[in-house]
Amino acid sequence: MENYTVFSTATFPPVSYMVYMLLAEKPLIDLGENFVKQTFRNRYRIGTSSGVQSLSLPVIKTEGHHTPVNKIILSDQMPWRRTQWRTLEAAYRNSPFFIHYQDQVKKLLFNSAHHLHAYNKTIFSGLCHLMGCTCNPEYHTQFFNKAGYDLRNSIHPKKNNILTHIIIEHPYHQVFEEKTGFLPDLSLVDVLFNLGPESRTYIQALISHYLRASAGYSIRT
Repeated sequence: MENYTVFSTATFPPVSYMVYMLLAEKPLIDLGENFVKQTFRNRYRIGTSSGVQSLSLPVIKTEGHHTPVNKIILSDQMPWRRTQWRTLEAAYRNSPFFIHYQDQVKKLLFNSAHHLHAYNKTIFSGLCHLMGCTCNPEYHTQFFNKAGYDLRNSIHPKKNNILTHIIIEHPYHQVFEEKTGFLPDLSLVDVLFNLGPESRTYIQALISHYLRASAGYSIRT
C-alpha cells in the first residue's frame, strides 16, 4: 500500500498546507470528497490593518448539499475577482515584494477555470513556481477511502495543529505587524509578498522545525 497523504483542494492555501504537502511522501488531493463550506476549499485568509480577513470564492453546488468537489463550479454573477484583487492590493501594496509579484498573483486570481478544483490547481501550481517549491500532488477524482494520512479536515480555518504553533514561534515580518501582531498561517501570498525570494527558505526552515518538534515523524498533526 502506497503511503499517501490526503489533502482537500485549497484556494490560495495557507502556509501549513504547503509545508505538509512538501513533507508528504505521496501527496494526493481528493476531488471526489463532498464539498464542505467555510473551509480552505474555497476560502483563504490574508493580513489587513484590521487583522485576519477571509476571502471566499462564490460557488454553485450542482448536486445540492452532497456535491463532490469535482462538480463544484465557480459563480460569476458578481465580479468577485476584481473585488478580491482590490482587497489584496490594499493589504499588500506596501509589502516589500508586492511590486515584483503583483502581476503573477493577479493572473492566478483571474485565471478563467470554470470548476473550483481546476481553478485551485492553477493557483497552487503557480504559487509553487513563484516560491521555487517542487510539488506534484496526485489528483484523485473518486472519493479516496484507502489507508493513509488524512489531512482533509485537519488543515482548517478554525483548527490549530503542530504547525500553527511552530509558525507562531518563527514569525516573519508582516505589513501591519506593529498594529495587529504576527498573524500565523495566512495564505501563501502573504509569505510571497513579504519575503519574496526568501519564501522557499522560510518554508524549508518550518519543515526542519516541524521534524524536530514531531520527533522525526514526516506527518503528524
